[in-house]
Amino acid sequence: MIVNLIVILLTLFFGLLFSDPKFVSWSGETKRKRYIRLICIILILQSGLRNVAVGADTYAYYKIFEQVKLLSWRSILDAFPNYYLLGIGKDPGYNILQKIVQYVVNDYQVFLLLIAILFFISDEEKKEPEKFRYDVKLTDIQTKEIFYDKLTFIYLEMPK
Repeated sequence: MIVNLIVILLTLFFGLLFSDPKFVSWSGETKRKRYIRLICIILILQSGLRNVAVGADTYAYYKIFEQVKLLSWRSILDAFPNYYLLGIGKDPGYNILQKIVQYVVNDYQVFLLLIAILFFISDEEKKEPEKFRYDVKLTDIQTKEIFYDKLTFIYLEMPK
């Protein structure tokens, strides 16, 4: 809870600092981009450096990370047909990502940092750079039909 409060206070502090022309003399666009990058770094650190005791999911994923260390590539790759054809198992792609990262580093904390970086990196090469609102509906991949039209997710992206 204290960490979240610190992140909020830092966000507000840097927002005020970047909005004051006496402290920062960059142009409006440059100032905004640098502020967003700074806040992303703070959020990456908050997310990537969290303890495994933060939330039930973090510890559960930590246990999976440790289990994947003991799995062979054959058993990880065998999970794909089991998952997609038989519906047995869970997240085979996630296990592959973990196994690849474990070749470089065996530390779960570093893995969390890498995931946080991937999460906060924006897509600079979009087809429509001005677009910031996305209306998303659940769709069947094979038939391309909307699964349930009453449920809509609206994602807003920070302009670059």
